[in-house]
Formats: sequence, C-alpha cells, structure tokens
Amino acid sequence: VEDYEDYLFIVTHAVDFTRTDKFNSTELDLFLGKDYLVTFHTAPLRSVSTVIDRSLKGTTAGPRGPDRIAHTLLDLLVDNYSPVIEELRAELAALAA
Repeated sequence: VEDYEDYLFIVTHAVDFTRTDKFNSTELDLFLGKDYLVTFHTAPLRSVSTVIDRSLKGTTAGPRGPDRIAHTLLDLLVDNYSPVIEELRAELAALAA
C-alpha cells in the first residue's frame, strides 16, 4: 500500500484459476480515492467479476462508497484462496503420512 496525496495505491495478488496444473497468482492493482475505485489486472479475476455482477444485478444492498467496494473486493479475493489452501493442506498431510 502506498499513500499518495489524494489516493491509495494497493497491489495485491489473486488466485489465477486459468491454470490448474500449478498454483499461480495474478496481480491486482487498486487506485482508491475519495470518490472512485479503479482496478487494473491483465487477466479476468473472479473477485472483480463477482463484485461487478452483484452491483449490476442489484439484488442485495451492495457496498456503498469506493472504500467499501474495495473492502468487498479484497474480502472475495481472500475467500478465493480457500480452495488452494485446502489442496495444499491435503498434499502436506499426504507427505507427512
């Protein structure tokens, strides 16, 4: 996280589901300002798509404000690590047995 005068620049990594043979991640850059959130990524990301879909469908009360949208996006990004962590845990258990 880099704090600039009018915005935060955040760099994080999301699970890359396009390759199933190895664990990969894709960089996700966020520019978070008072009135905006801009994301930059070179590959489609589930977390970004999910936030967009939820916002467009409007079926539930979504996050309001760019800071809350960023929080929701980062929360989904972390949730997408769960299957990978469980797979690694199973592989480690198999090695230990």
